[in-house]
Amino acid sequence: MKRRSSDIREGPEDLIASIQFDQWVMALGAPECAVVSHLDGDHDPTRCALCATPIIINAHSPTRGLTLKVAPDTCGRYAGLNFWLLDRLRINAQPDLKCTKFHADWWYICSKEAGILFIGDLDYPEIPAIPAVVDYINARRPLDAVLLPSYGGINPPAHRIPQGLKPTAMAEAIASVAQSLKNEGLKVGGLPHPVPAPWTDFCFIRTRLRG
Repeated sequence: MKRRSSDIREGPEDLIASIQFDQWVMALGAPECAVVSHLDGDHDPTRCALCATPIIINAHSPTRGLTLKVAPDTCGRYAGLNFWLLDRLRINAQPDLKCTKFHADWWYICSKEAGILFIGDLDYPEIPAIPAVVDYINARRPLDAVLLPSYGGINPPAHRIPQGLKPTAMAEAIASVAQSLKNEGLKVGGLPHPVPAPWTDFCFIRTRLRG
């Protein structure tokens, strides 16, 4: 992986603190917008008691409140931030094609100083695609952190986990990728989905849902 430029003056903390990721926010953060991976009930930010707006969302998704819609493989801009909706890139970045179907949208978000990759939900066959996409971005744009969901035990075939694997297979595979990214100098954030991640570099909390 390409090392990040030394002229980045700040880490990704300010960038992450300014965004609500689905239903998660960084502890003590002050989000000015929300970005949506998909509209499943346990991710939809409009179900939260407090939801940052505008909502950055895939142009093919239903409109929910005040939104900024971004077409796949294009970029939207808000408050000095660029929101790239990665779609076909996820397929093209894989040197050996392993995954063509994805559970949720992947977003590359950057300011002038920092960049992050946000993956709010995923299935087991997608995990090998993460390093390939990270390498692709890192060769072209600033990348400081990757945000990944943190799971507990999941029984196959949920999340397309192959039969015969143990319930912790998904969590262990993501933890392995997270550690590999950290070894390359990236920070990694674990979105508790539903359990906290021991490997996270940031503390995230789930926002309270409407009563």
